[in-house]
Parts: sequence; C-alpha cells; structure tokens
Amino acid sequence: MANVFLSYRRDDSAAYAGRVYDRLVARFGADQVFMDIDRIAPGENFVDAINRHVVESSAVLVLIGPRWADARGRSGQRRLHEVGDFVCLEVGAALQSAVRVVPVLVGGATMPRAQELPEVLRPLVALQALEISDGRFHYDVGRLIDAIEPVHERSATMRTLVAARSTASRPHSVFAGHVTKARMLWFGSAAMIAAMAALLWSRQPPPASASLPTKAKPGAQPPQPAPRDTTTTPAVLHIKDTFPGDSSYSDAMRTLVTRLNTASGGQPLFLLVPSSGNATQANAVQALSRGSIEGASLPAAALGGLDEAFFVLDGPPFGPDVPAYGRWRRSAAVLAVADKMYAAQGLKGLSCAVVPGVDLWSRTRLARTSDLRGKKLRAYGLRARIYKAAGADVVSMPTSEVRAALANGTLDAADIPDVATAAQFHVQEAAPYAYVTPLTRAIGLDLVFRRRVWDAIDDTTRQRIETSCMENMASTVTTQLRKVSTSWDTLRSRGAQVSALPDPIVADLREGWLRVQAGLASNPAVPSLVDVSAKPP
Repeated sequence: MANVFLSYRRDDSAAYAGRVYDRLVARFGADQVFMDIDRIAPGENFVDAINRHVVESSAVLVLIGPRWADARGRSGQRRLHEVGDFVCLEVGAALQSAVRVVPVLVGGATMPRAQELPEVLRPLVALQALEISDGRFHYDVGRLIDAIEPVHERSATMRTLVAARSTASRPHSVFAGHVTKARMLWFGSAAMIAAMAALLWSRQPPPASASLPTKAKPGAQPPQPAPRDTTTTPAVLHIKDTFPGDSSYSDAMRTLVTRLNTASGGQPLFLLVPSSGNATQANAVQALSRGSIEGASLPAAALGGLDEAFFVLDGPPFGPDVPAYGRWRRSAAVLAVADKMYAAQGLKGLSCAVVPGVDLWSRTRLARTSDLRGKKLRAYGLRARIYKAAGADVVSMPTSEVRAALANGTLDAADIPDVATAAQFHVQEAAPYAYVTPLTRAIGLDLVFRRRVWDAIDDTTRQRIETSCMENMASTVTTQLRKVSTSWDTLRSRGAQVSALPDPIVADLREGWLRVQAGLASNPAVPSLVDVSAKPP
C-alpha cells in the first residue's frame, strides 16, 4: 500500500500535483505514492477505498491551490460542503486518523479560513503549511520531501518490526482489548498474520520461560493458559498523543516513550501515535472508555467532566510553581487519591511529566478586573469558573481554533496552555498582550491506560513504566523550564508584550478561586488536593 497520499482537486492544482508526484515517485518509488482515484478498482466502495488508502499512509499531502476552498459544483454550492466530495472525504479521513497531514500551498494560494470549511476540515487550518512557489519549485519540493521522509522511514520500520514479530518462532502475545479499525488498516496484512500467530500460540501451554500473569508456588501444578484478556505484555503498546506536535506536552511524552523503550532493553515496545490535529483530550477519554485505544497522554483536567476533582489534580489554581508541583504530584497522599479517582473511571493514570501552565493572551491591554467584564474569553476547567466569576463571558474552544478566533474578533482573550503552543500557532499576531498568570503555574501530564489494559501487563513491565514515569517527571522540570524560556524569547522577538498579570486582577481572581473551592468541598477528594492552593503564588 502507498505510504504517501497526495490529495488535490483536479480543476485547482492538477499541474502542480503531477510535478510533485513525479518527484515523490523518484524518491520513494511508484508503489509508495497514491495520487489518483483512478487507482481504485472498479466496483470497489469509493468511501471505504479512500479511508483505507489514507489511514495506511504515513503522510497525507493536501495540495491547496487558489480555488481549493471556493470551487463550486453545478448547484453553486462549495464542493467541499457537498456530500461525497472526494477532497473532503480524503482530508477528513486523514484528520481523524493518526496520519501526518501537511497542507501544501501552490499557485500563490493562502490557507483558507476556518469558517470557509466544513467542520470536519477545520483542524486543517491549525497545521503548519509548506508553500511551493513557481520560482523555486525544486527547492520547495525538496523541503517537503525532507519533512515527510522521517515519518515515511518510521512507518516502514514499524511495518518491518510487526512483520518480523509475526513470523518469530516464539511470538509475543497480542494485547487484550479492542483494536481500532484505523490501526488494523495501518498495520495491514502484517498485523493479521501477527494476530493469527498469537491465536495459535494461545491454544498451547506457555513455555516454562514465559512471563505469566501469576506466579506459581513451589510444587504447584503447572498453570493453565490464561484467558485472552489477561495475557502477557503486548508486542507494541500504542499511546495516543493528544497535543500539537511542537508543544511541551508532546515533547515531554516523546521523552517518556524513549525512556520506556530504553528501560525495555532498547526494544520498541511502546509507540507514540501522533495527534491528528483534532484528537482532543475529550475524544481520547471517550476512546479509552469505549476501549478503542489502549493508552493516551492527558492532563488530569481532561477527565473533569467525570469527576471535578480531576480539575484540581491537574494543577490547583494559585498552587505551586513547576518544581513544587512535581513534588506535590509525586507525594504518597496525592498519588493515593489520584489512583482511586482513576480507578473509579475504569482507568489507570500515572503522573509522568510536569509542564509550565496556562497563560492569558489578550487583544487589548489589561489593567484591572473590570477590563475582563463582558469580554469573550476562552478558558476551561476551574479557570473558566474563576474568570466567569470575574465577569468574563467564558467560551469553550479547541486550542487549534483560538488563533483564528482572536484574529477575527470572535474572542477578546484566551487561556492557552503551554507557551510553546502559542509560539507554534503565532498567537501574538492576533493577541499581542501576553500575561503570565498564577492560574495555573504548573500542569501535570499523565499517562492514562484502560484499567483492564494495565492489569494485563506483566509485573516487570508495569514496574518499568512506573519507574520511567517517576524519572521522567523529575527530569522534565528543568527541560521544560528551559524550553519555556526559549519560547518566550521567540515570542518577544515577534512583538509579544509579555508581563505578569496585574496585582488587582490577581487579587480578584484569588477571591473567585476561594468561592469556587468552597463549592467543590462536598467532593471528598477535593480537600486533600487543594490545601497547597492556599499558599501565595
């Protein structure tokens, strides 16, 4: 199956697509590049074929010409909004999968605005685009190839790894639980072979040297094969990333996965599945509940809709700074409360990283709390309640849509987690005033598994994960603080006006937090988590 999918509209960028296709074929080979729907077999379901080709690719290149978003059908309606439009089907499928999506601007085109696109395509505007100009076509295509080549190579490596494991003389057990359709398509026939081999293996008594879910006592009868949902360590455990690729969150999670694989003797037992651009934390929580994914990187606040105490676990407003939060989050008392909270949701959460918290970006200068009243302000979690108590008109919105909303005036201000994300999205161009706030100064990043998945992992691997998380938690403190400093320097050089939130506003927000905290007191988990928040920032 092709590893690079080229999406384009024929009456918009066919000439560019042909030239780009030729360069991609020269680099990767004709069997590795899918360009035209003409390659779909007669009688084959069109939608299923597109989905299959997209999710089995390592990268989807979306060629956007001057008429890409505005091309219209016979009815006069924009074709992107028509049912069955193949461009919408292709790009929509890519954005909803774990595939790397790269917008490629040709013919002098610019990125479309979010409001011009159907909802399924709106995450596209948050992705970094690459421009191919007529004057330096070969140079720009070379940059494009350089950008997708590492993704292509990683995909090829994983396919080889899975194929090799599927034909091993002593195959690894496959992991319990449901496997998503996207992943099955991604691994293709190699995964099918691996599953068949594992099925045959599970029908035989395990070798004496194999890891077992329970330890046999001396003199006991040989244990019987365990049920499929309690087998040993998986061949590859997938961890869904839910953050922008250049953010501190993803950086911390990539470091953790590297640490986990190193602790496993260099074997790639853990695979971080990149965010597809619209894989929000809420989506990941739902997928964990359904059993369609095994694990995900999440801030605790992502589970706030299930239990409000998760908002506090994520980082108490006016709570500790980054190093102190790390110590607090690793304390025995907080870990015990957190484990009970996750267990009640059928999950296992491990605190694995700490990153600097949320900053407030505004289109106008803020001097006093009255400047917030009536302003459209994007916030979430406990911060949303605190800003609402201060008179702001709080709205909920994905991070990927914030910059466009600030630019067109839909928002007046926005809480943005992680300064590196703000730098990646060039937020300062729409909201030049950046305020470092005590709401919250540090955020924890958890590695969350379905409880059933966690229980199926052998004791040795569980210990490796717990140890790696603790080590990663400590090491990310200095690493992330250094990254934050660099990101602030970058934003200042781009014109951001960076300052601390004025004291009068901080005082009023603190009062708002105390009122919110009082309203949460009936939750038994909250008092043990908020005591640190009483300390001054």
